[in-house]
Amino acid sequence: MRRAGHFIFAILICLLARASENARWSRVSDGSIWIYTEDDPAQALPLLRAFSQFRNVMAGTSAFTINDLTRLKVIAFQSEAEFSPYRLNAGSCAFYQQTHTSEYVVLQDLAAGHREVAMHEFTHFLLAHSGVALPLWLNEGLADFYSTFEVSGQRVTLGASVEGRLQILRSHALLPLESLFRVAPGSSYYSDPELMAVFYSESWAVTHMLMASPAYSARFPDFVSALKQGRESVDGLKMAFGKTPAQVQEDLRAYLDAQHLPLLHLQIPKVQPPPDESGSLAAVSPAEMASTLGDLIPSNFTAEETLGYRALERGHAEEARAHFRLAVERHSDDPNALFYLAHLDHEAGVPAKQVLPLLDRALALKPDMPDARLELALLAANEGEFARALAALQKLTAPRPENAFAAVYTQAYCHAHLEQFPEARAAAERARTLARNERDRAQVTELMQFIAQQMPLTEPRP
Repeated sequence: MRRAGHFIFAILICLLARASENARWSRVSDGSIWIYTEDDPAQALPLLRAFSQFRNVMAGTSAFTINDLTRLKVIAFQSEAEFSPYRLNAGSCAFYQQTHTSEYVVLQDLAAGHREVAMHEFTHFLLAHSGVALPLWLNEGLADFYSTFEVSGQRVTLGASVEGRLQILRSHALLPLESLFRVAPGSSYYSDPELMAVFYSESWAVTHMLMASPAYSARFPDFVSALKQGRESVDGLKMAFGKTPAQVQEDLRAYLDAQHLPLLHLQIPKVQPPPDESGSLAAVSPAEMASTLGDLIPSNFTAEETLGYRALERGHAEEARAHFRLAVERHSDDPNALFYLAHLDHEAGVPAKQVLPLLDRALALKPDMPDARLELALLAANEGEFARALAALQKLTAPRPENAFAAVYTQAYCHAHLEQFPEARAAAERARTLARNERDRAQVTELMQFIAQQMPLTEPRP
C-alpha cells in the first residue's frame, strides 16, 4: 500500500507540473473574486463583472444576507480534457467546492454556453455564506432560479425556464412536498435517477413559485426568516403563507399549467464601483498555480463521500458504491455513507451478514435514520432474525409515508413467526389500513390466514 501511495502521489505531482508549466495562467480580480484562466484574461472579465453584478443584486434585493467579504477563487480551464482530472462527477462542466484553505468555483471553460452553470455554482457559494441553513430542495431551487440572471441596462430579469425542468414535471407525477422537503445529501432518493430528476425539477418549480408568483413572492422573505429561526420547511410555509404543503402543492399544479411562467424584474441597486472597474490583472507563477490546483485534488474519505453522493445524483449506482466503499475503508464516520454502502451492497447481491453490520454502524452514529432502520429490519426479517427486526422496528418512529406499509407488515410478519399471535394480528390489521394496492392487500390476507392457521385453539380467532 505504501508503494502504491507513492506512485499515486508521483502521478499527481506530474499532473500539477504539466498544468502549471505548460499553461500560462493569469488572474483577474475585483478584490474578493479571483478568476484564474489559461485563456486570454480579457475573456474572463465579462464573467468577473457578471459575478460582481449578481452579488450586488443579491445583496440589494434578496431576502438573504450576502457577505461580500468572503473570498472566492474561480478556476477556468480551456477544455474538458484539462478540467476532467478535477471534476467531481462525469457529467458536470462546473462545481463549487470548499477546501480547508479556500473556496472554489471550478469551470471547464469560459464558453458562453456554460454561463448559466457558472451562475448556478456561484449562487451556491453566495448561499453558503447567507447565514441560513437551507434545505437541499431550496438550495438547488434557488441556484437554478438565479442561474437565469440576465442584465439589460439597469434592470435584471430572473426566472426564465431552465432547460428540461418543465418537460420532466409535465411527464412525471410530482413528489409530495413533505417528501421533497426531506431529501438531503445521502437520501435514498439518490439511488433512483428518475426520482432525482423529478426532485431537482420540482425544487426549481416550487422555488420559482415562491419567488415569482404574485400570490407568494411578497411573503417569501418571511419564509426565509422562518428558516433562519431554525424552522423546518413545513412550518415555514404555515408561518409565512398560512398554507399546508398539500395546499401549496395544489397551487403548484395550477402554476405549472400556465402557458408561461412569470418573470421577476429587479432594478440593479446603486453601489460604490470598485476602484478599477476593469478588474486587476496579474500573472500567476507556476508554484502558485500548482498549489492552487493541488488544493482541488480529492485525497481523503471526505472527498470519496462527496464523489459518492455526486455519483448517486447522476444515477451511477456502481460508481457511488465504489466511492462509499473507499470512504468506509478510510474510516469515514459519515452515517449516510455507511447506509448507502449497505443499501448499494444489498442491491448488488452482497450477503446480508456483510450488509447488516454496516447498517448497525450507521445507526450507532445516527439513531434517527428511518430508511436505514427499516432496511435493517427488512434484511433481518428476511434472514429469519425476527427479534432483531422487531427491535429495529420498535425504534422506527417516523418512516416515510411510502414505507409505512412495509414497516407495519414486517412487524406483523415477525410477530407471527415468533408465535406472538395477538401482536401479529393487531399489526396485520394496521397494515391492512396502510395497503396501497391489490398486491399489498393480498399480502395482508395471506399473512392473516397464516396467523389464523398457526394460532393455538385457545386463542380467539379473527
